[in-house]
Amino acid sequence: MSMDRTITVSRPDMVEALWNQVLPYLKPALAEDLFADEGFLKQLLLDDDALMFLAHVAGVLKGAAIVQIELTRKKIVNILCLGGEDFFQWKQPLNDALTEYARKMGCNIITAMGRRGWEKLWPEVVPSGKAMFYKEISA
Repeated sequence: MSMDRTITVSRPDMVEALWNQVLPYLKPALAEDLFADEGFLKQLLLDDDALMFLAHVAGVLKGAAIVQIELTRKKIVNILCLGGEDFFQWKQPLNDALTEYARKMGCNIITAMGRRGWEKLWPEVVPSGKAMFYKEISA
């Protein structure tokens, strides 16, 4: 029996209505995020400066990814935040949707920063082999 797995993209005018449903899926990732919090991400979405991909399995919301295009030396789709449940049920449709979006937008790289455990969950993603460093500066 095939399970319906779909990925949809939220428009900015839908963010307010969806945010309370999506936020519980994103909170674990946000708890470890050095650069973003829920207010920052929500504002990016409301301002149409980021997109929210929603994962549905059999019509039930299972997770979300918030992405932003970054113009660096290369044009990239950067996954700012990703979370949900039953990831293996919607991993491939999300991967396909993000790949299609990157191609459509003229991007040739998709990036994400996260816990080392993602290597086990998403083994087809190549670890960069680079370390991310940061230094907090007090006022």
